[in-house]
Amino acid sequence: MFKVLTNKQTPKLNEMTLDESLKFINNNKDYLNSFLDHTIGLEKAAGLASNQCGIEERFCACYTSEGWKLLVNPIITSKTGDIVIKEEGCLSWPNKYILAKRYKDIEVEYCTLNGEYVTENYSGWSAQVIQHEVDHLNGVAEEVVERDYKTIKREEPKLGRNDPCHCGSGKKYKKCHG
Repeated sequence: MFKVLTNKQTPKLNEMTLDESLKFINNNKDYLNSFLDHTIGLEKAAGLASNQCGIEERFCACYTSEGWKLLVNPIITSKTGDIVIKEEGCLSWPNKYILAKRYKDIEVEYCTLNGEYVTENYSGWSAQVIQHEVDHLNGVAEEVVERDYKTIKREEPKLGRNDPCHCGSGKKYKKCHG
């Protein structure tokens, strides 16, 4: 049902008002749940933005320290902490990486699948995932780096199955992302 468009930048999607967001959720709950289920089923995906699939409504699915969430009209209202340049995988650019500036901590406002308007704070890996997907929704041009996955040297040791998960959930890696 949802197909990721590859090897192209995502277009900017306009922000919605709160009323538009709530109306969209009420009229499209099954569709939004299907998108979330589809994203959860993608191998090695930590998130997916609607415009990566050619959908012109502003929402994304993200895996956070609290589990999978669907964010309708997410807006990052605050970015704090050190800026770090990260190499990230991206479903839009298979077998490539993107370079992105990421803040350690963010505050994001969005509507939930239940039609609640929330403001939440995220840090670390969860903040990185949300920033990545919101960049897609905002049409931020990605700096694509072609690399052979086999020649990349890790800056940090590879997580073992019994190590704490990098997403901050407090679970063992094997129970969370393993």
